[in-house]
Amino acid sequence: MNSRETMQTRRTLLQRIVDVEDTQAWYEFVYYYRGYIYGILRHMNVSHHDAEEIIQAVLLKVSEIIHGFEYDPSRGRFRGYLARITANAARNHFRSSRKNISLDETMENCGIPEELSSESELEQLADKEWEEHLYRLAWQNVSGSFGDNMCKCWEMLCAEKSPQEIAAELNISESSIYVYKKRIQEKLKSEIKRIRQEIE
Repeated sequence: MNSRETMQTRRTLLQRIVDVEDTQAWYEFVYYYRGYIYGILRHMNVSHHDAEEIIQAVLLKVSEIIHGFEYDPSRGRFRGYLARITANAARNHFRSSRKNISLDETMENCGIPEELSSESELEQLADKEWEEHLYRLAWQNVSGSFGDNMCKCWEMLCAEKSPQEIAAELNISESSIYVYKKRIQEKLKSEIKRIRQEIE
């Protein structure tokens, strides 16, 4: 499949998954959105173990409702809708494991921030996590095109290490660090743009 065909396919992914015959669309959906759901849950202070269980519940819920789903961007972003499903699934998960307690107690005991009951707060979380998710996808896609030293340099920059520390640890010049940084930023920017065109 060439890049133009790929973009054409991805651009209609949310429409394609309503077709029960298009199993490939569902695999693509899980590939692109599973990490986003996981990120939402981790931002909600849900443990890795519980998050893995809740992800399955979210994907099951989406699979049940998606075939009657009509995606209309003018009614809001799909990522916000998915964040709401995820938040509800998290609350249901903890409420079912702690019967006879209130929703407020459920949120407190499982660590889900109470303010996420607010629609606007949840939308903000959805937007923040989406940007982080796009970065993770992009870095996963482009990191293989750089050498080990470039990747280590970038990761150290992201960890807010100084150019002096990086140069000493990797045995490279500080000028090389800035060259690496520019190359990686340009590649990431291009890749994030490509992913946006495919799935937003």
